[in-house]
Amino acid sequence: MRSRIVWILALVVALPASVRGQSFDVPSFQSPFAESGIGLFALSPEADRLGGLVTWRQSGERVDLGLRGGLLEIAGGGQAYIAGVEIKRGRGDRDATGGEAALVSGLGVGWAPDQDFVRIRMPLGITIGKRHEAGALAIIPYVHPRALIDVDLREQVDASGEGRWDEDTDLNFDVDLGFDVEFSRSVMARFAATLGHDEAIGAGITILGF
Repeated sequence: MRSRIVWILALVVALPASVRGQSFDVPSFQSPFAESGIGLFALSPEADRLGGLVTWRQSGERVDLGLRGGLLEIAGGGQAYIAGVEIKRGRGDRDATGGEAALVSGLGVGWAPDQDFVRIRMPLGITIGKRHEAGALAIIPYVHPRALIDVDLREQVDASGEGRWDEDTDLNFDVDLGFDVEFSRSVMARFAATLGHDEAIGAGITILGF
């Protein structure tokens, strides 16, 4: 019980800070267990900004494939569009209890047309968590650290009035703290916070079985 309280408090205090908000995988909502379904989420990528996210994931024998896309409000005005592909390898069976770990990778893009800004991101990390049975519920706390290769492209206008794209490539790091609550075999509530280079919180539901 104490460990569950610690996870919940960690999410409560992880309030969003000012970030650019064009990262496609924030939060990731990636537990180490197999998942097939459609997810609907509300995000807060910045202190006073909101966004929406839709995910689709299909579980294979040892690999989960996923797609995600959404729309975010960003600082400075306007919106950012995000989309990406996810791959989760070596994930645990959702019927199993105990601890599991899985390798997570992907490729995604964030585009803020009003700011002439594009971020291409390639994340690679591991997600570690444990499934706890609690009567009719199942609670899955997890942690998902990952390295990020970010390629930021920003259009600049030179003295002649011609536009050109400046490129900046960086290696960054994020970690997600999250927990899932299964109310049945078909519905799961999800909560997560991202800390590190990006900071955000999010919550939503996944309808399992698609």
